[in-house]
Amino acid sequence: MKIYTKTGDAGETGLFGGGRVRKDHPRIAAYGTLDELNATLGVARAELARSTDLEAAAAAGFDALLGTLQNRLFDLGAELATPDAQEKGLEVIQPRHIEDLERAIDHHESQLPPLRQFILPGGTAVAGQLHVARCVCRRAEREIVALSAVHPLRDVPIRYVNRLSDLLFVLARAANQMAGQADVPWEKGIDMKKIEAIVRHYKLEDVKNALTEQGVAGMTITEVRGFGRQKGHTEMYRGTEYAVDFVPKVKLEVVVDDDRVQTAVDAILKSAHTGQIGDGKVFVYNLENAVRIRTGETGGEGRDLRASDQRNDAPQPMGPANPHARIPPYIAEAKHELQTARDKIRLAHSLGLPAVQVCARLTSAADAVVVRLWRAAAETLSSADAGRLASECVLVAHGGYGRRQLAPHSDIDLMVLHTTAGADVAETLSRRLTSELFDVGLDLGHSLRTPEQAVQLAKRDAMIATSLLESRHVIGSQPLYERFSETFRAATQRRGAAACAEFVEARRGERKKYGETVYLLEPNIKRSRGGLRDIHLLRWLWFVQLGVSDLDRVFAAGALSKFDHHRLTTARDFLLRVRNELQFGATQASDTLNRHEQLRVSAALGYQGSEALRPVEQFMRDYFRHAGFVWFLARRVSDLTTRRRTVARVIQPVLSKSITNDYRVGFGEIAATEAGRAKLATSVEEVLRMLDLARQHDAWIAQDTWYAVYRSAHDLPDDLSAAAAKRFMKALKKPAGLAEYLRRAHDLTVLERVIPAFREVRCLLQFNQYHKFTVDEHSLRAVEVAAAFAERQDTLGAAYREIGDPALLNLALLLHDVGKAREGDHSVVGEQIALETAARLGLSDEQSQRLALLVRQHLSMSHLAFRRDTSDPAVVADFAKLVGSHETLRMLFVLTCADMAAVGPGVLNDWKVNVLADLYSKTVDRLDDRYQPSDDRRSAVRTAVWDLLKADERESPLYHELFESLPESFLPTRSPGALAGVLRRLARVMSGDAPPADSVAKHGVDAWGGYEADDSTVEMVAAVANGAGRGVFSSMAGALSSKGLGILSAETALLAHDVLLLRYTAEDPNAAGNAAEANRRVRGIATAMVHSVDSTDPPKLPQVWGADKARAARALSGMPNEVRIDTSLSDDCAIIEVFTIDRAGLLYDLARTLHECDLVIRFAKIATSLDQVVDVFYVTRRDGGKPADDELLGEVSRRLMDVIEGEG
Repeated sequence: MKIYTKTGDAGETGLFGGGRVRKDHPRIAAYGTLDELNATLGVARAELARSTDLEAAAAAGFDALLGTLQNRLFDLGAELATPDAQEKGLEVIQPRHIEDLERAIDHHESQLPPLRQFILPGGTAVAGQLHVARCVCRRAEREIVALSAVHPLRDVPIRYVNRLSDLLFVLARAANQMAGQADVPWEKGIDMKKIEAIVRHYKLEDVKNALTEQGVAGMTITEVRGFGRQKGHTEMYRGTEYAVDFVPKVKLEVVVDDDRVQTAVDAILKSAHTGQIGDGKVFVYNLENAVRIRTGETGGEGRDLRASDQRNDAPQPMGPANPHARIPPYIAEAKHELQTARDKIRLAHSLGLPAVQVCARLTSAADAVVVRLWRAAAETLSSADAGRLASECVLVAHGGYGRRQLAPHSDIDLMVLHTTAGADVAETLSRRLTSELFDVGLDLGHSLRTPEQAVQLAKRDAMIATSLLESRHVIGSQPLYERFSETFRAATQRRGAAACAEFVEARRGERKKYGETVYLLEPNIKRSRGGLRDIHLLRWLWFVQLGVSDLDRVFAAGALSKFDHHRLTTARDFLLRVRNELQFGATQASDTLNRHEQLRVSAALGYQGSEALRPVEQFMRDYFRHAGFVWFLARRVSDLTTRRRTVARVIQPVLSKSITNDYRVGFGEIAATEAGRAKLATSVEEVLRMLDLARQHDAWIAQDTWYAVYRSAHDLPDDLSAAAAKRFMKALKKPAGLAEYLRRAHDLTVLERVIPAFREVRCLLQFNQYHKFTVDEHSLRAVEVAAAFAERQDTLGAAYREIGDPALLNLALLLHDVGKAREGDHSVVGEQIALETAARLGLSDEQSQRLALLVRQHLSMSHLAFRRDTSDPAVVADFAKLVGSHETLRMLFVLTCADMAAVGPGVLNDWKVNVLADLYSKTVDRLDDRYQPSDDRRSAVRTAVWDLLKADERESPLYHELFESLPESFLPTRSPGALAGVLRRLARVMSGDAPPADSVAKHGVDAWGGYEADDSTVEMVAAVANGAGRGVFSSMAGALSSKGLGILSAETALLAHDVLLLRYTAEDPNAAGNAAEANRRVRGIATAMVHSVDSTDPPKLPQVWGADKARAARALSGMPNEVRIDTSLSDDCAIIEVFTIDRAGLLYDLARTLHECDLVIRFAKIATSLDQVVDVFYVTRRDGGKPADDELLGEVSRRLMDVIEGEG
């Protein structure tokens, strides 16, 4: 057989199984590169045979593995060389072969040291040749991907080659290691960081989107398995045996410049957080350099490079950058012209150019560059190829670029459409065009498709379909574009309701990630509910129904009323203008309207504010009103186009049930008849009746009925009839379905017809980090979460179920924050509104006074529980006098918890419920006159404890003296057995006896503790001999902070024989995942507390990523720092309250300052007041006396202000 055949002399070659193609065809490039890779592995095996660096067994293992790989590459090459490989049985490579590669990777990588930085290819000859093979393998992967873009392939070949390159990288390192040769690190060129994040699988998409929003475009994703706090063994925990094995996670890797590390890490933390064990970890590493392979740019010039893993196409420097790599003049000119145009457009925007025109000008500027580069590329083609380009190819804009709504930092989405005859020239031009557009500075999303492929893809993928709905011809064959456009339009409209349902579902999934309420206080202006994406959804749905999506054309077609058209275009223009301002003021694309941007944007858009509202609050109220309308219309049109099938519409009049000739109920929907709609247009009571019926039948309100009420609501009478008031109060009695009932009433603007003050809080921003929702949304959520308390099996659940007038409770929940819309203390203002509302609804005098008290005092229970010493009988007695009755107390307890829970996720936790429940139970006892004198309680506890002590302990005077000096608050929280153990510890500390060998205690100091039932709150107790005056409280507070704990409350007591007892309750963000880890964690905390006593070193506080940024965000609220000192509320102590923005080590600094002022902290609590922390201290003088000297207290106040103003 002759080697030469001369059949390829014309530049063509034959494929396996028949057919001939040009030798530069993507298929030839793909399997030809695999052949090159195979040859490279052959050279590696030859080097291996000559090598004396490896042991014989290791060399034999390597050689066998490489030989297997060569055979598999031959199999894969045969598949790629055969267009119909499946029919010919040539799809030899299967998923099991990929698993073989992964097992080999895991085996070799487990024996290698961790890779902390880039390495240079090299070392031994074998390793160097394997690095060459890896690079060829990567090129083969790119060629196969390019082939798949024009000829559909199964995914196995791409996956196999991708994994093979990983294996070759690992083998190169292993070859060096076995030869005793260290990897060569890449010498640092610029300050960059590599970020690795281990996150949950289902959080990957959220993290990717969050990073993309922050301008981090490139990333590497790897499936990983491992464990952190979970251990791979079996344990007993609370009586249950369980096993924790390796947990599957996703590792995400990105590279960013130093100044963007914080932003990227914050984005990961926020998007990956669930608050549960196993959320993952983030690691940050120094990085040496970055090189753009295509141009050779390095260092600062290569900063835009964002590939982060050397094994996944990261840069591999082989020498200095190419000094001849230069951007061609016509690209430099295009880049300059684009930037000049953008600068002019930004100026026009600042001068008030309408947002739609700003977007259109940005689009035109991009068009000019795209067309220029297309034509420049076309000029380099042969006349034949240029002719094919003109007749067989067209460049199509789609997505936001297609609808001419480009934002300052938007990607431009382009599709090169081509016929079969134009495939080669389209591919050639596409490669060049995408490269040059990137050089110009345009972020590009692109694809290469035939019209038929595009239409088929759109049928399978709703996101592709919605993007192509917004297509526009840019340059190229107009007939080809029109053919595609008509085919796509017909195919989409033919699918009708099915296509609409897919679009709505895709949008629903997106909304879930960005907030399922319009009233998020930091919304994503594009993707949150009521954002620009919902306007896009409307366009898509109208396109399916009408064949047009432009709002003016939809209005002309009669599908949009004049009123709705005006509201929708106004909302669109507002949202686009806000988005433009957001992005003009940023260095990368961002659509999140955070609090800092709210302040900036509101000022840039000219908001002035009023006596009642700040400029930012006016701006955000406008935002919420526009977003609310967009969401209302999007929901209405979505329902009309997807919900009811034709058959259901036809037979509903036959099968539905009529209700007094006013409504028909059937198929899960209630619809008003003509007579019913007439009543709804004039009567608030009739609207409430209709809402009652919908709630009773668990029915959706028909869109025509809903819309009729919505349009006529503003004409309803202001006066509320007695029948309407009675119906509303009756509706408030039943918790089932109440939240949905009230939301519907609010969305229809009917709730404010019943409670006029609710109109004032509609869309009212609470400009702080504490609240997550607007006032109206917060109030509605409070009603919703309160109803859920009925299912709790604890004191809170029992209190809710025992409430005799649930309607009054729910009314109080609606009204508790309505005073925020007016000047003054919102609790005081709200009290007057409550009285007015009670009169409007016809409540009795008793109900009116109770409602007014609940609104006026809705913060009092939380203030007492979290800022005062509730072990003081006088505090409980005063609170019992304030509430006056069990019914009021129950309602106030539930209202307090619901108010906290409605603030946002995680605000109401088990510890807070227990603290409030303790105050509730004590107040119930006081109201029942069941208050037991402290001597009687102590005597009962002493009897139980003494039964558990040893005989010599019972007789010891020391035990008696220590027990009698224990603080009252310490006794009810511990069992008799636990108290006996405490007495033994205290006696050992006082007597100076040597602690047990396994104890963390040392001479005269001990500490111990444990986790509460919620597993995230820990109580730590310490005892110190001769502890008075040594600054122990502040030292131990610092020790707790150094272990990452957030202190919630603290108490000290000087016991008999000068033993200082300290008790801290703290929240542990690093709570243990099992019993053994919990014990280790507590032991570590206790050790830190013991060693902090008399230490002169300040605590080493852990760095928390994002803490500075969060502190700065809270400071935007503008709340002043404040120190308040009260000497009248306690008989024995002065009460000091410090209001400021929280920071690490704050409690330590404040406590140390009080110690330096010769004051002793007897009791402390840490609470919140909106965006501030409130540190509360009960203090005495060193001699136990109450500090009352004005000069001393003035000095204390000044020094504490120095701490918080100067941050320590």
